[in-house]
Amino acid sequence: MEIMTVIENTDGTQTSHLYREPGLSFYFEYKGKKILFDTGVSEKMIDNARNLNIPLEEIDICVISHGHFDHTGGLEKLLQLNPGVRVIMKDSADGEFYFKLGPVKKYVGAPRILFEKYRERIEFIKQDTEPVPGFTLITDIKQIRPLVKGNSKLLKKTAAGFVRDDFDHELVASLKTGSGLVIITGCSHNGVLNMVDAVKAKFPGEKVISVIGGFHLMGIPIFKNSMSVTSAEVEQIAKELLAYDIEKTYTMHCTGIRAFGILKKVMGERLGYLATGDSVSF
Repeated sequence: MEIMTVIENTDGTQTSHLYREPGLSFYFEYKGKKILFDTGVSEKMIDNARNLNIPLEEIDICVISHGHFDHTGGLEKLLQLNPGVRVIMKDSADGEFYFKLGPVKKYVGAPRILFEKYRERIEFIKQDTEPVPGFTLITDIKQIRPLVKGNSKLLKKTAAGFVRDDFDHELVASLKTGSGLVIITGCSHNGVLNMVDAVKAKFPGEKVISVIGGFHLMGIPIFKNSMSVTSAEVEQIAKELLAYDIEKTYTMHCTGIRAFGILKKVMGERLGYLATGDSVSF
């Protein structure tokens, strides 16, 4: 099984011909099914998929990790190209989500047209779901460990007004391989350690061989070297990831380049970066 980054914030190895944008999308094939995990910020994901020879019209399943625009921007075009694609997201991912910077609140949820025009084509799940045997979407992520500070600027709109986002719209995926479990996250707003714990609780005794996804350690996205946490906090996350005895972790997107550098110093060869167009095989 090969997992490929269709699009994220940076150029990959020998992939400068591809678009990059501050979003995320993965592609992989599992047990005969073609699967997209998230769809980036825009239709640039579609263009990259074409250039990477990914058959968009043949995608069987599209999983949305959470209800933010940088993971749902290419979904409308995918729905237009592929009438049969099964789209799965958490039941609350259709909420209205915002980023607060000072007095300004900017909408950062999924494009509203997805729920106004295509709602009947989306499967909203409330509990763990196995769209393919061995491919499990886990919805119950307990926030036992502290969440990253960058989450404090993210809000959701309710009937009572704006409240801090609790990220109940986020899920985590697990893939069973012959060697163990591969965990895939989107932004890990619930905390990457909490997400690993959720998978391990679902599959007690199973070995986790890899974690792939963003860790939401970046500060304001327009500032590439910004972090929402201290260096000491990043180092602690790295140490705890090592304590799981995961063979290799791959990160990208909202982790941020600066935080990746700190994680790398602690984790060494146990950490890699999957940039746009890069892939890893299991």
